[in-house]
Amino acid sequence: MTSALFWHALLSHGAHGQTIAALQTCEIVSPAESLAHESHAAREFQRGFALVTRIKLPIVTQPTRPLPQQIYIGDSAALRACHPDVSTAGLAAEEHRIVIRQGKLAIVGGGTRGTLYGVYTFLEDFLGIRFLTVGHTHAPNLPSATPLPDTDRRYRPRFTYRYPAYHINPQNPDFASRLRCNTVTPQPRLGGNTPIGLAGHSFYRQVPWNKYSKTFPEYFGLRNGIAIEKQYDAQLCLTNPDVLQIVTRSVLDELAANPNRRSIAVSQNDWGHKCTCDRCETIDRREDSGAGTLLLFVNAVAARVAEEHPDVSVGTLAYYYSQKPPRTIRARDNVYIQLTSHDCSITDPIATSDYPASAAFRRDLAGWGRIAKRVHLWYYNTDFAMYHMPIPNMLTLAPNLRYFAAHGVTGVFAQSVFNAPHAGLNDLMNYLTARLLWNPDADSDALMNEFLRLHYGAAGPRIRDYIDQIHAAANDKGIQHGWVGHARHYGIDPALARQGSMILEQAIADAPTATFRTRLEKASIGTHMGALSEALLWIWPPGDEKLPVDVARRTRPHFRKYFALCRKYGITRWEEASTNETMRQYLKVGFGLKPEEPW
Repeated sequence: MTSALFWHALLSHGAHGQTIAALQTCEIVSPAESLAHESHAAREFQRGFALVTRIKLPIVTQPTRPLPQQIYIGDSAALRACHPDVSTAGLAAEEHRIVIRQGKLAIVGGGTRGTLYGVYTFLEDFLGIRFLTVGHTHAPNLPSATPLPDTDRRYRPRFTYRYPAYHINPQNPDFASRLRCNTVTPQPRLGGNTPIGLAGHSFYRQVPWNKYSKTFPEYFGLRNGIAIEKQYDAQLCLTNPDVLQIVTRSVLDELAANPNRRSIAVSQNDWGHKCTCDRCETIDRREDSGAGTLLLFVNAVAARVAEEHPDVSVGTLAYYYSQKPPRTIRARDNVYIQLTSHDCSITDPIATSDYPASAAFRRDLAGWGRIAKRVHLWYYNTDFAMYHMPIPNMLTLAPNLRYFAAHGVTGVFAQSVFNAPHAGLNDLMNYLTARLLWNPDADSDALMNEFLRLHYGAAGPRIRDYIDQIHAAANDKGIQHGWVGHARHYGIDPALARQGSMILEQAIADAPTATFRTRLEKASIGTHMGALSEALLWIWPPGDEKLPVDVARRTRPHFRKYFALCRKYGITRWEEASTNETMRQYLKVGFGLKPEEPW
């Protein structure tokens, strides 16, 4: 069944005097000297068109059929002879243009990914294809009479860096490419990655603790006048000239070893606090931020990089003590800022939240926008204490991404279940995040409802009802909470958590096919995790506590089901740092079971 969202999009393109039948006798014309990504774009069009029409169109480099029986994929001499006004001229990287005129179709794009992304856009907007999950591409069976309106439209994505950081994307680059995730597709046929990468933590490897701490402890700063003695407390002393020399040499050596790199990180570590020596403190007090010493240091490294690699950008985190922008220092033009939403509430939109950290984030984003040419965002897009449990962050995603785009953010790293296979409703969140990163103005509700219906069938509306319930519970209770928590932190009480599990269990029982049953079982892993959160109320943090009898009775079935389904579907992690096996043994103690006892 073709989706209402598809028909609405299709009929909004203009007059529809032509139909899909006009394309069914066409040949696909690819440039004679096509590169890998252009040839791949033609094959992806061929594949998609066959999915919905059951017709495999031939791919040629020179037209062999009478006009207008051509579909032009990519800029070519044949296209210019037929459509002299259609070319890649003026198109930015990843920007594409789709032209349908007199029965002829042309898709062209800028850079190495524009044409390919134009093909995926056409397949979605005109043929109704949906790239839902790695194993599920929805393709409607389109009748020949499906309208094909005259069209001439261009689209340029607002975020130039787009990474929904779920483990499945780097593991499946073809799927990631179809979702226009441009950060884990290094293969030339997929157009390669966007040149500006993630500005992650780097000081720990640029000035290794094991190499320098014993002979040069001053490199790792002071705290309250005392040298740092533990690696995971250590930041660098950024006013030490030797540290600047070592980091600069490390950066230049890394770039020399990777001549195709166009960005590199010079960023604080993910632990500890900034150096508080007199030199560092003088600068940071003057700038009213720990970013004072950091940005001066990064600017100095970036100046040397510019001398030897003028086309390389240097990225740094604005994170914890460096999140607030400095008062007087500006970032060099070849420096980009990776600002984090670290302390923000994820349960209400950042733009309107009165949560103190969210309000501070708004000021910080505006401030960095005034002093840096490019700002990227490190966005926290899951619950890092319970990876698979549905939480009330799904309806805040779209307004947050629209806010970031409206305030000059040019790239988003949406950190999610990045280090292991996922379950629960993370397939939905991956799809929703990718589609909104590509177009933050898209209708999030329509995207969500369509995914739920296509992927979960008749159970989709029931799952959507539960999603709405957990968001309403958080809203009604005035819940404002960050990205680490148990069910109670998000306003999900034990009864509501169990209700979600019952909805999924009934949906599994009603599933019409094994395929739907598998999808629903994977989704139910998250609701069983949510129901187990009641047990954690009593035994977390770890101690010698045992569960009350009534709590054990209610939650033990979810304990058994959760871990059995995780084993069945290869779900290996409970949260960012803990494996499922670690949590299983820990919970067994809480249930009063010995390690060798069955569940």
